[in-house]
Amino acid sequence: MSKVEFSRGLEGVIVAETGICSIDGAKGKLYYRGYHIEDLLQERDFEDVSFLLYFGELPTTVQRNMFCEFLCKTRVIPQTLIDAVQRMPRSLHPMEVMQSLVPMLTNVPVDMSSVQKLFSDFGLDGDSCGRDLALISQIGCLTSMVYRSYHGKSIILPHDSLGHAANMLYMMSGKTPTQNETKAFDQCLSLHAEHGFNASTFTARVVASTLAPTVSAVSAGYGALFGPLHGGANEKVMQMVAAIASPEHTETWIKQRLKNKEKVMGLGHRVYKTRDPRANAIETLLEVVSEEHNNTTNITILRIIEKVVRENLGDKPIHVNVDFFSGSVYEQLGIPPTFYTPMFGAARVSGWIAHVREQRSDNRIYRPGALYIGPTPRNVTL
Repeated sequence: MSKVEFSRGLEGVIVAETGICSIDGAKGKLYYRGYHIEDLLQERDFEDVSFLLYFGELPTTVQRNMFCEFLCKTRVIPQTLIDAVQRMPRSLHPMEVMQSLVPMLTNVPVDMSSVQKLFSDFGLDGDSCGRDLALISQIGCLTSMVYRSYHGKSIILPHDSLGHAANMLYMMSGKTPTQNETKAFDQCLSLHAEHGFNASTFTARVVASTLAPTVSAVSAGYGALFGPLHGGANEKVMQMVAAIASPEHTETWIKQRLKNKEKVMGLGHRVYKTRDPRANAIETLLEVVSEEHNNTTNITILRIIEKVVRENLGDKPIHVNVDFFSGSVYEQLGIPPTFYTPMFGAARVSGWIAHVREQRSDNRIYRPGALYIGPTPRNVTL
């Protein structure tokens, strides 16, 4: 009998077509709908990126105004849900809280008066698409409210005159963020918004393929994102940086870790064989906010780690990924490690809902086969 081949983790297996994201792992290039991520960061914000991912095109000025007005109107979180946030036990990780609360957004009223023409322009069903898009602002607000509650602070309601990124920071801190802080957080959201058929996005698509509600697919995405091999890696990077503590100890600490063949967090990626392009952008952001806050310890440690690892690994294609610098940016913004992955989730919801829509446009339920290696048929009785 011939041996049946299979692929662990579906590596190299093509399961669907997509027009949302493309990655050139050999050259370290990332494109959203054909636009290079670096160009989008230079010219556009998270609202534009979210629009692009969902609708397939960058918005005109009129479309952007309609979309931003819609996102602002859908920031309203009902008191019943706020009460649920405050009742959640603090023993739970915020990602577990978010996964539990997201399905409760199903019954939140959505005012779609400002975007009916927008949906008509793209030939979309306004009701279902409007509810999906509302998740961007709703989850942003919900994440900030969970942050406040988790730290024993009173809930801060949304600020109508602030953009998405600035409003999230405001709802967490109670202070209007600086221009550099807003730009750094906005670009982190844009960089984390989408990345092809990663574990959480594929999870969301599998759930969507059953025709379950979008909130179910998004909630499942949170479950997959929680894992330390996916969204939780940036938290592990910061634990490593805290253990090193100072630039002077970095080289010795990392060399010992490599000698012991222990993993250095934030390095390596299934797709990229060179430096993750998102890491390039986030390193620049970290440099700006570190200088603004007069605290360059973390970026110095991280750069030494990368230098030592590259010197010791030689030609091995193991380079820093998006998680390597992102945690330190969040720390500069006053966000603690426990909330790094929830920030990732608040960004990735834009990619998830775009994939849910794409999955349903030509749906076939996912039902892969498996290679059975258990016992051969046998009798219950002796």
